[in-house]
Amino acid sequence: MFIYYLIVILVLLTAGPFLLLIPKTRKGLGEKFGSVPAGIGPFSKKPIWFHCVSVGEFNAALPLIKLFHETHPDIPIAVSTATATGQQQAKDKLGEWATVFYFPLDLPFALNNWLKAINPGLVAIVETEIWPGFMHECAKRKIPVVVINGCISPRSFKSYKKLSFFFGPVIRSFSYISAQSPKNLERYRALAGTEIAGSCPGNLKVDGLKPVTPERKAEIQAQLKLAPGDAVIVGGSTHESEESVLLSVYKRLITERSWDPSFVRARLILVPRHPERFEAVATLVKSMGLNPRLYSRSEGFESDNDVFILDTIGQLSQYYCVATVAFVGGTLVPIGGHSLLEPYAYNVPVICGKYIDKTRDIANGLLDKNALALVNDGQELYFHLALLLKDEARRKLIGESGNSYLAESQGAVKKTMAVLEKQLGIVYELG
Repeated sequence: MFIYYLIVILVLLTAGPFLLLIPKTRKGLGEKFGSVPAGIGPFSKKPIWFHCVSVGEFNAALPLIKLFHETHPDIPIAVSTATATGQQQAKDKLGEWATVFYFPLDLPFALNNWLKAINPGLVAIVETEIWPGFMHECAKRKIPVVVINGCISPRSFKSYKKLSFFFGPVIRSFSYISAQSPKNLERYRALAGTEIAGSCPGNLKVDGLKPVTPERKAEIQAQLKLAPGDAVIVGGSTHESEESVLLSVYKRLITERSWDPSFVRARLILVPRHPERFEAVATLVKSMGLNPRLYSRSEGFESDNDVFILDTIGQLSQYYCVATVAFVGGTLVPIGGHSLLEPYAYNVPVICGKYIDKTRDIANGLLDKNALALVNDGQELYFHLALLLKDEARRKLIGESGNSYLAESQGAVKKTMAVLEKQLGIVYELG
């Protein structure tokens, strides 16, 4: 651990000055270095501490956290995030009854301050976070730590495997691994040994996928000024360079309609993954001869050359309700992909790129049901989009197939709740 802490300190000394120049990494710096704001603690009872690195992990855990609060209102809840966007979401949705703060740096002086202030009875790490220093300090205090919605992508597994002599013991120090799928649990056990306790309740992100009400859908349609018959393409969680591909494809679809009036009128909604890119995406839209229309300005579609930018966070899953076809980002670039199942809450067929390491298990499940199209570039994306926009029967078949996979995958919240209660039974002597 001494060597590990030394490496962390050297990385901070090297990268720290550069990170300070980036506004989003400066947020919460005091808390990350172990400064505990006044008013946090002591608690009447040992809290349960949920750690969700960012928005995606927080949204996945949100139904579980709410269920836990409803079931055990006497047990305090603490929620940490590592990003500013995750922090804002947690404060907006849980701030009235949960203690929300930034996760500390993985160094003893920062960790000890927060572990002393929160003094948790149980820590639940959401998805992929493995912090050796945090696990070491929790073990010293005999604080049980569980993984919920656990996943290790094939790419991450290869990296961890090379350092299994170090990460194996860290993973073995988890009290329990609640994994998204059998494949993910296999990866944990391949790193740490088959004796580690675990199960596969399913994917929490799937349980949170519920369609909006018809009234809410009507509100979104009105706000966007959509006309009957408009074909809406939603580009969700896009990254740099993916928007330019989508915009080029969109311009081709507009051109096709210009010489074939029978072709549907396409509308494009872009939802960049990171808020700091909203302005850059609007500039890109302008540079390609199109008109950016912004959610933040309460704008909607007015001309055929408009592109709507959902420049807010936490709304993407709702806006899939108006989609005809969805493209899920982080897949045309080597990011690893984002939620492929959100559109299927509305029977909307999904297209994505080939980089699906982070969501490979779900992608394989959808591919088995012929409910996912993988593309390599803009040319293939145009082909699949045009095909789906022209063929309503094909869209219906794919959408229903993907929705059936979604339905089969649900139930993880209640099953994961049972895992937490079993662990809590040891700490709080629950019945």
